[in-house]
Amino acid sequence: MRRKMTPLPDHIHFIGGCGRAMSGVMAAIANRGVRVTGSDEENTYGPTRHWLAKKGIAISAGFNSRNLDTQPGLVVIGRQHGRGNAEVEYVLEKRIPYLSLPEFLCFYFLNGSRNILVTGSKGKTTTTAMLAKILESAGMAPGYMIGGMPRSGIDPVKLGRTTYVLEADDYSTLWWNDNPKAVYCRPEVVVLCNSFHDHPEHHANPDVRLRHFTALIEQLPQSGLLVLADCRNSIGLDRLMAVAPCPVRIVDTADGSGEAILGYRKVEKGAVFEWNDAEFFLEAVGRMHARNAVSAAIAAQHFGVAADAAAAALSGFQGVAGRMDRALSTRDLDAYIDGYGYLPESLAENMSALRDMHPQRRHILIYQLLIVDGIPEAQKPLHISLAGWDKVLIASYRSAGLMVAAGDGYLLGLEATLRERGVDATYIGPLENGLTVLPGLVETGDVLFFSVHPRSTDLALRIAHHTGAHENTHHQQYAR
Repeated sequence: MRRKMTPLPDHIHFIGGCGRAMSGVMAAIANRGVRVTGSDEENTYGPTRHWLAKKGIAISAGFNSRNLDTQPGLVVIGRQHGRGNAEVEYVLEKRIPYLSLPEFLCFYFLNGSRNILVTGSKGKTTTTAMLAKILESAGMAPGYMIGGMPRSGIDPVKLGRTTYVLEADDYSTLWWNDNPKAVYCRPEVVVLCNSFHDHPEHHANPDVRLRHFTALIEQLPQSGLLVLADCRNSIGLDRLMAVAPCPVRIVDTADGSGEAILGYRKVEKGAVFEWNDAEFFLEAVGRMHARNAVSAAIAAQHFGVAADAAAAALSGFQGVAGRMDRALSTRDLDAYIDGYGYLPESLAENMSALRDMHPQRRHILIYQLLIVDGIPEAQKPLHISLAGWDKVLIASYRSAGLMVAAGDGYLLGLEATLRERGVDATYIGPLENGLTVLPGLVETGDVLFFSVHPRSTDLALRIAHHTGAHENTHHQQYAR
């Protein structure tokens, strides 16, 4: 029997309120009648700030102790904010009660509920959105926390009572707490989308990352379930299966064992495939989406949802904003923007999806390289992934401290290595140089794919439209 929920404080302040998860939780808490305030860095996370403003939640620009003059009953502190932050220092000095976001969720909502946790390197947000949609369609009224904006228009966070679907990463919890955030989620089911060594700033080596996952899996009850997806590419799965105290179901293995995705094919307006005698149709194209859907359906099966019901719930699923967003579509040019597909495995899967959608066309990758330069074992897969594109433009990113940025030396070396392998690759410097470089390179019928930092998506959109306008003008001149 579920325990009675602990009453929320009358006023909660969020430090780092424009974060994807934090903002969604703020909106959901405000819907419960709690007074919510927040703060974040100036001139950042514009779309999220505007989304919150529409819901009547103001985010203070910058951090100042005056933002806490109203003496909130609780402060929730984001992972990226610690000592030296004026508000954090004030909280510590005045001994105001505070929690990290995962601790807050655990204490007030997750203890005693049935929780499905979706974690891993890539695919978490889409899989969480799919699973929430399946359980919602089954009448289970789940709570959920999706780390992005579903294209369906639903809010990314909803509070529930007996069941939760949660996206959680394995990064540290607070400046003094290296425990991964995911270990606070009290799971009954864990869906591990994949396991790559993708964040050296958080994990010194692959063993550290695997220890984070094993700490989570060891919390599962014997009656729980572990779902391992993307078994073709993930590392360390044998070790994870060895510590699982519950049944394990595996998806998309290289040898054909486990849960098979059958008959995947591109159709008009999407893709179809079969699993467990049910046919799925998704508007989101790409084998990765099929894998995410099957993983979500397996987790839903544990809660009594049949495969055909899961397929019906996902019919027409459009995906999550920020992942392969269509930025431009004209008779001359198509352009897509992705703020999270920087890993070699993601680049390869996105290229495959684009070739399904736009066969017999030239595919140009504009790649703002992030993090991968700090992962030695990712270099060979990166070269292989980039070699699959018809043209590669490499752009730099000047880090604001949120992601590791590659230096010019590494990027020039990557350009040289790719050219030696016969890849049409060019280092263009900062992404904004694309405004002048791209219009002179594109041809009628090209498909552009921008893989950039989330904070660079607005600039990528501007480059795409600028290039599209140039190409349209060029086409009209020669059509006369």
